[in-house]
Amino acid sequence: MIKKYFFEIPIYRCNQEKYIKEIDQEKKRLKGYYTRGLTKEQIKAYNSDNLINRSINKPQWKYNEIVGFINLYKFDKQIRGDLFFINNKKISHKTKTKKFIYLDKVLEIWCHNYTTNQEIQHALKKQFEYLKKETKFKNRHIDLTSLEQINDFIKWKKLLDN
Repeated sequence: MIKKYFFEIPIYRCNQEKYIKEIDQEKKRLKGYYTRGLTKEQIKAYNSDNLINRSINKPQWKYNEIVGFINLYKFDKQIRGDLFFINNKKISHKTKTKKFIYLDKVLEIWCHNYTTNQEIQHALKKQFEYLKKETKFKNRHIDLTSLEQINDFIKWKKLLDN
């Protein structure tokens, strides 16, 4: 059977606030390195901020800090989620090459007991809350923003009945 994924939940190395703090620390470190021994006038003429921004290359958190995905799909009267994660030994904000591999099924909700869309939404929310506490997701950020924004518009019962 070919799985038809209907939604993708990104997993980030860290949340956006932590990422911004890391980038700010890196900028401070680089500014000290690039401006060592220069006067204030030389620093201004040198435009160290511009050089630092180019050195860091302002990577985008939303796309460059992804370390995995949970792909949701329908299987009979179930909603399941497959985990794909990067195959790197060390994960940092400097990780450049990423190869995603399938790890495991991490989510399974039997929906035949639920009669309303709200009950299915609640079960899905509880399942993700449980997942966030698991060891493999420790210090990771499962971004449910997109799912939460459209959740009220999804007709889960109809999706599962087809």
